[in-house]
Amino acid sequence: MHAQISVRRASALVALLLLACLRLHAQGGGEQFNFDDIPVDDARQYYVALGGGYLGMMAFPKYDELNNVAAGLNLDNFSGPVTMHGGGAFVSLFFVQHLRLGVFGLSGSKIVQKTAADSSTRSLRFSASITGAQLDYAVRVTNSLTLLPGIMFGPETYRVEMTQAGPGGPTFGSLFSSSQGAGDHNARISNTHAFYYPAVNLEYAFTQFFMLRLGAGYKGSFAYSDWTNDNDVVVKNVPEIRSDGFGLQFGVFFGFFQSR
Repeated sequence: MHAQISVRRASALVALLLLACLRLHAQGGGEQFNFDDIPVDDARQYYVALGGGYLGMMAFPKYDELNNVAAGLNLDNFSGPVTMHGGGAFVSLFFVQHLRLGVFGLSGSKIVQKTAADSSTRSLRFSASITGAQLDYAVRVTNSLTLLPGIMFGPETYRVEMTQAGPGGPTFGSLFSSSQGAGDHNARISNTHAFYYPAVNLEYAFTQFFMLRLGAGYKGSFAYSDWTNDNDVVVKNVPEIRSDGFGLQFGVFFGFFQSR
């Protein structure tokens, strides 16, 4: 739920930015905007950007503790990246040369599952959602290519969910019962903490209105709260599950970008 709200907020902000960009473009009759007309001493020394769009990330965490949980449930190990999808928006700040501020929201999950010989199934899902701010310093490499070292930071939520269904799948009575059978079971816990993601991104503006991003960084975390279930009851003795590690970032953005 928190992940959906974060992504919806980011999407709403992106939509507002795109509407503003379309209106400005329509008022200008489709003419190219000249960034050299910006009323500063030398506009070409400034990085100018206003936009929003799709943002994705591939995280490559260490699954050690999570795989111990999977092994205890007779499931295979987690492997490969956690792919996260969402949106973001940003604007350059004229009062601090080359500085850019942005907001974003992303979420994704990874699952392992197994079907037993009696057709019963069991699965373990790990989910992560992040939302927060992004601060970048723009270094123009060419007219259209910009190098942006920076950092993302904000709150992150982990969720771990185990589902078990007996042969033939669960029924309403097997799940919503005061004497829940061993065949059908569902458990979900979550944890909120702070994260940081220093990264270096490359952005290429194909036109003044369209840009692509590709970058890499490392995500760390701190200030972990207690793990709780859906009723906010604290769950004790939870392993130190983390998704810190190397990450790749990619995005497609629309707006106004300095491309010459």
